[in-house]
Amino acid sequence: MPKGYSKELPRLLEGPSAGLPRVYDIAHEAISHGDGRVDPEVSAISWRPYQTVTVLTLGELWAIPIMLRLALIENLRRVGARIVAGSINRDLAARWAEQMVEIAEKDPKSLILLTADMARSNPPMVSSFVAEFARRLQDRALPWRCLSPGSNNGFPSPA
Repeated sequence: MPKGYSKELPRLLEGPSAGLPRVYDIAHEAISHGDGRVDPEVSAISWRPYQTVTVLTLGELWAIPIMLRLALIENLRRVGARIVAGSINRDLAARWAEQMVEIAEKDPKSLILLTADMARSNPPMVSSFVAEFARRLQDRALPWRCLSPGSNNGFPSPA
């Protein structure tokens, strides 16, 4: 697009996309509803509400391809950020789980102190952290397995 072209495009006045070109918001909606794919049918559905107020201008129609590219890049950025956040959370869970396994093997009575430290650190209670934490602890068969329902909690069976 020529320099300054986007400044001539109609902009949204309200909502989360206020100030952005209307055609960018249309492209963003098309990408969001298409789960990151450009689907002509989904795109047509997402464009209809915008045209009930004002029909797309010729300039907006010409801008659709570049705006779709921009929306795809933004979508990839968001996906990448989620992947990085999940990785960071899994690494944190792995560190806490390894510390717990190590303490449980060396000094089980100190495990409660480490658990309190973890609680005070306020780890993110998101699926990536919780799943990795549980997986690491289950893989290592920690001593508290004897506390499972239906067991005698580590005590001899009553005669």
